[in-house]
Amino acid sequence: MKQYEKVFFSAVRAAFWKTPVVVPEGFSEWGQVMALAKIQTLTGLVGDVLMRTPEIRECLPAGLLSKLKMIPVQNLGSHNLLNSSLIKVVSTLREAGVESVLLKGQGIARYYPVPELRQCGDIDLYVGQENYSRAYDALLPVVSGIDKRSALEVGKHFHAELGIVTVEVHRYVSQDSFRKQNEILQRYAYEGVTKDLKVFDFGGVPVNTPSDNFNVFFIFYHLWHHFINGGIGLRQFCDWMMILHACHGSLSVDYLESILTEMHLLKPWKALGCVLVDYLGLPAEEMPLYDSRLSRKSARILKRVLREGNFGRQTAYGRKRTRHYIYEKLYSLMCHISRYFGLFFLFPEIALREFGNTFRTGIVQVLNDLTHLSK
Repeated sequence: MKQYEKVFFSAVRAAFWKTPVVVPEGFSEWGQVMALAKIQTLTGLVGDVLMRTPEIRECLPAGLLSKLKMIPVQNLGSHNLLNSSLIKVVSTLREAGVESVLLKGQGIARYYPVPELRQCGDIDLYVGQENYSRAYDALLPVVSGIDKRSALEVGKHFHAELGIVTVEVHRYVSQDSFRKQNEILQRYAYEGVTKDLKVFDFGGVPVNTPSDNFNVFFIFYHLWHHFINGGIGLRQFCDWMMILHACHGSLSVDYLESILTEMHLLKPWKALGCVLVDYLGLPAEEMPLYDSRLSRKSARILKRVLREGNFGRQTAYGRKRTRHYIYEKLYSLMCHISRYFGLFFLFPEIALREFGNTFRTGIVQVLNDLTHLSK
């Protein structure tokens, strides 16, 4: 690991656990530290630590220092905007008789030591299959942009725009590409968003979030899904870590082991969990089903995360596309082959299964495109 990466991780641990930031004598690569924080969507956390540590602050270049001063202001503005948008959408749905459940995002931010330091994303709300169409009708008059009604017939959610905030309204919490695993996921998910919900107060408006046990699994599942299929950033690892830390002592290990075993995700859970313990500072006793024997994989997992960036935007997946159809499809195939080849040495069975599914899906898409063009 490079020197600036070590300093970066030391700063991340300091943000969560109040540990000192270890800085080598003569270190000056603060720009690289913050560049990495930006790629991993952790600028708020890392920037706050650097600004709050006097001996570090006095070493920062003037240009970087002025940028860091703006981060808390920008983050606070983003959180206020998302929270107000969340309140409006949840209240609008509730007035129409539709109860929603907040997934990820602002609900997970509540588990952070300082919620406003977590970088914001969009708003994901589960309403279920029965209320899906009613939710669309309720939001139609209050949003500035919304998917066409035909979007209700496909996929797991529809999109709406409330100003500059994107809202995704879900009929399914998530979907798995494989039929058997998807059936298992839907069974656990339905229970997780209908029973033992945790309620947070947002400006006097009660907002539902999933049950702790399911939420811990779901945050991991979302992280894993992106890790295996395109890339993920450290913010998602931090989300998972913070809910594990907050719910430590109240989680059902039997529940987690059951769903992970049924979904064939027990080994990935343990391997990615070692990243939380080995690099982000989560106490081992707070990592359910922790297995130190899989720590040997954590360095390789982390190397991939650092290289790919948030949602794989630092790789070919994040590049600007051309208009050449055949070139793009062949290039995409080569990217997938290269990526799954690397993943094979971490999770061989899963990598082969996922590549096979991706290849089949790609072939079907090409055939559909050709059929459409021939008409």
